[in-house]
Parts: sequence; C-alpha cells; structure tokens
Amino acid sequence: MNTQFMQADARRGIPQVIEERGLPKTILLDPPRSGAGGKVMRRIGRTAAEKVIYVSCNPESLARDLCEILPFGYSVNRIVPVDMFPHTPHVECVVVLSMV
Repeated sequence: MNTQFMQADARRGIPQVIEERGLPKTILLDPPRSGAGGKVMRRIGRTAAEKVIYVSCNPESLARDLCEILPFGYSVNRIVPVDMFPHTPHVECVVVLSMV
C-alpha cells in the first residue's frame, strides 16, 4: 500500500507516524484558525518530507507557520485560494511546499 492516512493531533501524531511507519514523503495538515504553531512546524520541517500541503483559513497564522518551516529547506510551490464561504471575507488557502 502506497498511502496510509492518520488523523491525530500533530504534536503527538508526527512522532507516532515516524516511529510506526518511518519518515513520511508527504504531509497534509489542516490546523485550526490559530495555526499549527512553531513547535509543530519545526517538527514537520525536521521530517524533511518531500511535500507539505497546508490548508489554512487564516492568512496571519499561515504566514507565521511558513516562517517556521521555510528555514528547513522548503519553498512555496503554489498557493491556491478556495472560496468556500461565498459573500464573506473568509477564504481558505491551500499551500504546496516542497524541498528545494
């Protein structure tokens, strides 16, 4: 099987994934409005996953989280805004990061 899914709090889930399944090639995260936070983003950065897909509902927390992971060698390949809430100022952003 090439794909396995796990739903978990990233603070506990990342170490568990690494322990049980090895280093991931792709990480998909959809943190709360407050963002994933520096500790989680640094933990993700240390995995050196080939691709990180980050779904954000808050541009401010997205910017903070990107500042934490970019020093690990990631670059932003694409940002796609998704208007899931028409007629409101809220927009989701899907960001694809990859190792440089």
